[in-house]
Amino acid sequence: MTSSMSEIYERVDTFIQRLHDLEYIITPEAKTIVYESKENKKDRSMLADELSNSITIYESRKDDDITRMKYARICNVWINRAFSCGVVRESEGLVKKLKECRDRNVRLESDLEKLSLDYLELQGLTSRLGLPDEDDLERQR
Repeated sequence: MTSSMSEIYERVDTFIQRLHDLEYIITPEAKTIVYESKENKKDRSMLADELSNSITIYESRKDDDITRMKYARICNVWINRAFSCGVVRESEGLVKKLKECRDRNVRLESDLEKLSLDYLELQGLTSRLGLPDEDDLERQR
């Protein structure tokens, strides 16, 4: 079964983004898995190096429509090998957690602003109706 070009691009780009976001980590075992060239048995490379090199090359050629697919396919092969060898692990995703915290902070600031405006509006309404305000209630205690 052949994957479409867009599926390959999406898979490679998503993998790379998840690495950058620290959602994936490559285990140290990737440095111990060695691949030999079919043509020259003396030509050997480590999975970690091949994966890293394929990502680097893909990212440098990503804007070149002529070679992008070639390097996306190569990168996809090394991504598949890394997964099949069990050297890709899910991590806590510190960048993801930071983004979630920042998003939550923005929502909380927005909620605080809304509540502050509501509070000021209620104070004005209380004053117009001649109802006791916080200071009056505090003095009565």
